[in-house]
Amino acid sequence: MSVPVHPKLRAPVLSFIHPKNSATNSSFAAYFAGLVEGGGTLVVPERVRSDKGRLYYPSCELSFHSRDVPLALLVQKEIGSGSLSKFTKKNAYNYAVKDFAGLLRVFHLLNGNLRTAPKLAQFTELAM
Repeated sequence: MSVPVHPKLRAPVLSFIHPKNSATNSSFAAYFAGLVEGGGTLVVPERVRSDKGRLYYPSCELSFHSRDVPLALLVQKEIGSGSLSKFTKKNAYNYAVKDFAGLLRVFHLLNGNLRTAPKLAQFTELAM
Protein backbone atom coordinates (compact mmCIF):
# COMPACT_ATOMS: atom_id res chain seq x y z
CA MET A 1 0.00 0.00 0.00
CA SER A 2 1.41 3.39 -0.95
CA VAL A 3 1.04 6.56 1.09
CA PRO A 4 -0.83 9.38 -0.73
CA VAL A 5 1.25 12.46 -1.49
CA HIS A 6 0.09 16.08 -1.04
CA PRO A 7 -0.18 17.63 -4.54
CA LYS A 8 1.35 21.01 -3.62
CA LEU A 9 3.97 20.02 -1.05
CA ARG A 10 4.98 16.60 -2.41
CA ALA A 11 4.99 15.20 1.12
CA PRO A 12 2.94 12.38 2.64
CA VAL A 13 -0.66 13.35 3.36
CA LEU A 14 -0.87 13.77 7.14
CA SER A 15 -4.47 12.59 7.45
CA PHE A 16 -3.41 9.18 6.13
CA ILE A 17 -0.83 8.57 8.86
CA HIS A 18 -2.25 7.48 12.23
CA PRO A 19 -0.21 5.95 15.03
CA LYS A 20 -1.73 2.70 16.34
CA ASN A 21 -1.12 3.53 19.99
CA SER A 22 -1.46 7.27 20.41
CA ALA A 23 -0.22 8.17 23.87
CA THR A 24 -1.40 11.76 23.48
CA ASN A 25 -2.28 13.44 26.75
CA SER A 26 -5.82 14.66 26.04
CA SER A 27 -5.66 17.57 28.49
CA PHE A 28 -2.41 18.82 26.90
CA ALA A 29 -3.93 18.37 23.43
CA ALA A 30 -6.92 20.55 24.35
CA TYR A 31 -4.66 23.16 25.99
CA PHE A 32 -2.30 23.19 22.99
CA ALA A 33 -5.27 23.62 20.63
CA GLY A 34 -6.31 26.65 22.70
CA LEU A 35 -2.81 28.11 22.40
CA VAL A 36 -2.87 27.63 18.63
CA GLU A 37 -6.32 29.19 18.33
CA GLY A 38 -5.44 32.10 20.60
CA GLY A 39 -2.00 33.11 19.41
CA GLY A 40 -0.82 30.62 16.84
CA THR A 41 -0.64 30.14 13.12
CA LEU A 42 -0.73 27.07 10.93
CA VAL A 43 1.28 28.11 7.89
CA VAL A 44 0.43 26.30 4.66
CA PRO A 45 2.42 27.71 1.73
CA GLU A 46 0.58 28.49 -1.50
CA ARG A 47 3.50 27.31 -3.63
CA VAL A 48 6.22 24.71 -3.22
CA ARG A 49 9.05 27.03 -4.34
CA SER A 50 9.75 30.75 -4.43
CA ASP A 51 10.64 32.59 -7.64
CA LYS A 52 14.30 32.13 -6.71
CA GLY A 53 13.88 28.38 -6.18
CA ARG A 54 13.76 28.36 -2.37
CA LEU A 55 11.57 25.65 -0.88
CA TYR A 56 8.56 26.62 1.24
CA TYR A 57 7.56 24.33 4.12
CA PRO A 58 4.40 24.11 6.23
CA SER A 59 4.82 25.09 9.88
CA CYS A 60 3.05 25.71 13.16
CA GLU A 61 4.03 28.91 14.98
CA LEU A 62 3.10 30.26 18.40
CA SER A 63 3.97 33.61 19.95
CA PHE A 64 4.73 33.95 23.66
CA HIS A 65 5.46 36.91 25.94
CA SER A 66 8.93 36.71 27.49
CA ARG A 67 7.47 35.92 30.92
CA ASP A 68 5.83 32.82 29.37
CA VAL A 69 9.09 31.29 28.13
CA PRO A 70 8.80 28.40 30.64
CA LEU A 71 5.43 27.53 29.05
CA ALA A 72 6.99 27.66 25.58
CA LEU A 73 9.76 25.31 26.74
CA LEU A 74 7.17 22.95 28.20
CA VAL A 75 5.28 22.90 24.89
CA GLN A 76 8.56 22.29 23.04
CA LYS A 77 9.39 19.41 25.38
CA GLU A 78 5.92 17.85 25.00
CA ILE A 79 6.00 18.05 21.20
CA GLY A 80 9.61 16.92 21.04
CA SER A 81 10.77 19.34 18.36
CA GLY A 82 10.66 22.94 17.23
CA SER A 83 12.72 26.04 17.83
CA LEU A 84 12.26 28.99 20.15
CA SER A 85 13.59 32.37 19.03
CA LYS A 86 13.34 35.89 20.43
CA PHE A 87 11.79 38.63 18.33
CA THR A 88 14.23 41.47 17.67
CA LYS A 89 13.58 44.51 19.88
CA LYS A 90 10.41 42.98 21.32
CA ASN A 91 9.57 41.35 24.59
CA ALA A 92 8.27 38.21 22.87
CA TYR A 93 9.35 34.81 21.58
CA ASN A 94 8.30 32.70 18.62
CA TYR A 95 8.02 28.92 18.83
CA ALA A 96 8.03 27.24 15.41
CA VAL A 97 7.64 23.59 14.42
CA LYS A 98 8.78 22.94 10.85
CA ASP A 99 10.09 19.36 10.68
CA PHE A 100 7.87 16.52 9.51
CA ALA A 101 7.91 14.53 12.78
CA GLY A 102 7.03 17.64 14.80
CA LEU A 103 4.24 18.62 12.42
CA LEU A 104 2.87 15.09 12.62
CA ARG A 105 2.79 15.35 16.42
CA VAL A 106 1.09 18.78 16.17
CA PHE A 107 -1.40 17.31 13.69
CA HIS A 108 -2.37 14.54 16.11
CA LEU A 109 -2.65 16.95 19.03
CA LEU A 110 -4.92 19.34 17.14
CA ASN A 111 -7.08 16.70 15.47
CA GLY A 112 -10.55 17.00 17.04
CA ASN A 113 -9.59 19.80 19.42
CA LEU A 114 -9.87 22.93 17.25
CA ARG A 115 -13.10 24.93 17.53
CA THR A 116 -12.85 28.15 15.50
CA ALA A 117 -13.54 28.29 11.77
CA PRO A 118 -10.29 30.03 10.67
CA LYS A 119 -8.03 27.51 12.43
CA LEU A 120 -10.17 24.59 11.25
CA ALA A 121 -9.73 25.83 7.66
CA GLN A 122 -5.93 26.08 8.11
CA PHE A 123 -5.86 22.64 9.74
CA THR A 124 -7.91 21.09 6.92
CA GLU A 125 -5.58 22.61 4.32
CA LEU A 126 -2.56 21.26 6.20
CA ALA A 127 -4.11 17.78 6.42
CA MET A 128 -4.96 17.56 2.71
